[in-house]
Amino acid sequence: MIEKAKRPLIYVGGGAISSGASDALKTFAQKLHIPVACSMMGLGAYPCSAELFLGLVGMHGNPAANMAALNCDLLIAAGARFSNRVAASKESFAPKAKIIHIDIDAAEFDKNIISDAHILGDLGKTLEKLSIMLPSGENSEWLDEIAEFKRQIPRPKPYAPYTVLHTLSELTKGEANIVTDVGQNQMLACRYFKFAKKRSVVTSGGMGTMGFCLPAAIGATFGAPERTVCAFMGDGGLQMTMQELGTVMEQKAPVKIILMN
Repeated sequence: MIEKAKRPLIYVGGGAISSGASDALKTFAQKLHIPVACSMMGLGAYPCSAELFLGLVGMHGNPAANMAALNCDLLIAAGARFSNRVAASKESFAPKAKIIHIDIDAAEFDKNIISDAHILGDLGKTLEKLSIMLPSGENSEWLDEIAEFKRQIPRPKPYAPYTVLHTLSELTKGEANIVTDVGQNQMLACRYFKFAKKRSVVTSGGMGTMGFCLPAAIGATFGAPERTVCAFMGDGGLQMTMQELGTVMEQKAPVKIILMN
């Protein structure tokens, strides 16, 4: 199926992070020249600055990633669960594609989206073996098509959240730990920050936990004291846990708080 595909797409989920499969994913995608899209929990598994990376896919995703999902003829789901943020409509998600699902948990197979083939196993080891077994790919026509998708996207307005996040990416070289609350601050931070390192996103994911951000950001400063920690939240999430500002001062936790509504 992979060898016959003319428009393949890799869809990466949080399993790539928890299994430490980033290096194997990068080798696999680059050898076969397959573009990569991801869920929110899969951010950082593949470098955001890489040419093959398309960004978030789904209802809060990047247009190019969603256009690729709409037009691909093969979707390789790597450690992903097809959440309703990614595949809200089973009928319209990747409608032209055959689907290969790779996961370590058999309960995920055919739970939300029916796959044409699935591989049960550790994602990193599976991608390593596939990289050895498969010949190098090219997919130049498909990549040209995706480049056209990107060109059609209108440029964001100056001073929009995009500008703030783009500037922050440059200042931190994409190596900051980004902690988010819930809402537009979560979607915008995950969509526009250019993550350069794995395990750089701390978010409640699909749980939708308002007030998560500030306490989690304090914890992140202790878990990775050598890294810059940026906390993105709205006024509601801040008000729910603003008493933790006392903890920030008491523990001298160097959290950079960014309010975004």
